[in-house]
Amino acid sequence: MEQQHIIIQRAKTLDILHSSADRLKKKQGSVIFLSGETGFGKTTLLRVFEQASQKQDKALVSMAACQAPVGTMQVGMLQPLGPFLRLIEELKSSESVMTPKKKLAINIGMTLLTSVPYFGDLVDAVKEINRDVQLYKNEKEKTEGKKEEQEKKDLYLEFFKTLTEWSGKSPLILILDDMHWCDAESALLIEKLVENINTLPILLVIAYRRSIAEETLSPLLSVLRTVKDNGASYRFCEVEAFSTSEVHELCVRILPQYTGNAAFESSLYDKTSGIPSVVTEYVRYFAKVTPFKEDGSVKEEFTRGDLLPSSVHAAFSKLIENLNEEEIMLLSLCAAEGVESSAFIISKLLNTDIVTAIRRIKRVQAKTGVLRSLGPHERYGIKTTLFEFTQTFYREYFEKSLEFEEKTAIHSQMMHVLQEQAEGLDEVQRSKITPYIVAHANGAGEKEVVQHGLLEIAQTSQHMSLPSMSGFALQQYDANIQQLSVIGEETPIDMKLQRTRIGAELREDFGMSVLTQEQAEYHEQKGESDSEEQLHETVKADSAAMEREMISLCDEGSYEQALNQGNEFLGLHAGSIPKRDEAMISLLMARISLIVGETERAEVFLKETGNIQEKIQDPIINCLLDNAYATYHLAMKEDVPAWKYLQKAAQSSVELGREYQLLTIANIATLLSGTRKSEANKYKKAAQTLAKALNMPSLNSVISSL
Repeated sequence: MEQQHIIIQRAKTLDILHSSADRLKKKQGSVIFLSGETGFGKTTLLRVFEQASQKQDKALVSMAACQAPVGTMQVGMLQPLGPFLRLIEELKSSESVMTPKKKLAINIGMTLLTSVPYFGDLVDAVKEINRDVQLYKNEKEKTEGKKEEQEKKDLYLEFFKTLTEWSGKSPLILILDDMHWCDAESALLIEKLVENINTLPILLVIAYRRSIAEETLSPLLSVLRTVKDNGASYRFCEVEAFSTSEVHELCVRILPQYTGNAAFESSLYDKTSGIPSVVTEYVRYFAKVTPFKEDGSVKEEFTRGDLLPSSVHAAFSKLIENLNEEEIMLLSLCAAEGVESSAFIISKLLNTDIVTAIRRIKRVQAKTGVLRSLGPHERYGIKTTLFEFTQTFYREYFEKSLEFEEKTAIHSQMMHVLQEQAEGLDEVQRSKITPYIVAHANGAGEKEVVQHGLLEIAQTSQHMSLPSMSGFALQQYDANIQQLSVIGEETPIDMKLQRTRIGAELREDFGMSVLTQEQAEYHEQKGESDSEEQLHETVKADSAAMEREMISLCDEGSYEQALNQGNEFLGLHAGSIPKRDEAMISLLMARISLIVGETERAEVFLKETGNIQEKIQDPIINCLLDNAYATYHLAMKEDVPAWKYLQKAAQSSVELGREYQLLTIANIATLLSGTRKSEANKYKKAAQTLAKALNMPSLNSVISSL
């Protein structure tokens, strides 16, 4: 039934698709951009083409869709090359219906795919790429000042290389739906394929909604604006609404014994504006609730409007009146998960095993026809059966049927299920699940989970050399933080520092500037323009002056003011100043926090210093950090870990100046003064001797009081 309108109106578009597929025989490729709004039949058209192409032994055929938003979170833009990974998975999962020749090509292709992040190979591949990027950075540091450029390894280029080699074994028909939601890396790959399509036996079909692409400033726009229809390798097709004659033909195909009624068709067209899916839904409704008398004329009830539903949702609701409350709730759960729902998540929400959940879904599927199975797919780190609604408005209908509290609770449950699923995974494996956690946390109102998740995505993407995705995640984080600042909620300092540092690393590694609100205000106060050059400049800041100012405030007893000054400075300049300076200020912040009894804040700054130290491996920072951790554990009355840190500090201070030996000895004296006073006195005397030698008489009184 859902393909009826395709047969009617889409013959011309299908001809273009099939003629482009015929070019593959000559080893010539094509790119077709298919645009149309929701309900205009793009997906159904693509499925008809996919099924027809599968029946012919011309090429390997695969169709996949970009991940649509879950709630208000644009998950697709947070999944690097997500639609292409799904294409590959589609090809692999369709082996059972392939000819031996196609199976051979698949096996060869899968062997080639070991060089790109494909499911099981994802971790190793990304680690390999990260290793290359790190080598690039190391070489760059060694040759700083030289004009030699180092070549970096990009994920999309690896995919392009693999698809090129794969198409050499068998032509490819790659169909991508909902690409208005695509990530920047996928757009780069499409652009690369477009540039080389004349020499590749690949038919690439890109379906999208222009309105959404323009509204969200989709990365796909950069491709659309550079390609022109030449009637051969590049084609643009638009799926339009039905004409009145096409409405008539659809009625003939669906309504029993229908020959034609101008009044009925006119009312139908006016009510639906010719939108194919809406017209189809109304006609399906009237196939069950006839508006005609026995002589074929229209009933008076229809003329009065009694039989004509007020909307397509009303028509649909009348068709599902026989569903019970349990079945409606099941469909609502499927709708809340997103465009695709999984047996894994649904079984968790229903608190039942997966087989039982699938059987319940299939019963509703058979009863309503609003769902279809997509078969097993890789999601959330496991393989699970996916389902999707056959029409977009079906999902919208059931999602809107949930009350606010119901929707919040469901998203909260999904978030907790996925958080549990992500436990114990490494950074790369978690990156596949984190966008979904963020999306459901957003729907559940768990803002802190959203913020931590977005920062995690930004950090992982930056490590994987995906600057556009990292920048997008930071922008989403900033928007979320801005919403909270409106209602007076304060951002935790550790998150503020992490955000600033990721932004600085993007500037340093990729020349990309994603300024924080504080940095933007700083530029504005300085009277600087928003030109690209100035946005990419490193903000100059006097770290030493800030340290002196904070110490001066502490001498006056203004500890809170010193902390506020340090917070503001790091929130603005973390990542832009030398890392050693940042570590010194973070250590100072930790020490002041301990003085005022804020051990949690002290721990945050100690961890920040530790993260920096891992990168710079500075012996002085290492000694100071060990001493600071010892002081922290002393404040927490944890003598054993404090002693371990002081032992490490003592070893490292031997190679450093006497100032660092003095600091360590004084801390050891402090530790021992409570339990082993005789030993503590030895360290006190040693510390006093050092203080005198260093001409620090003011420290003698402090040491004497230990």
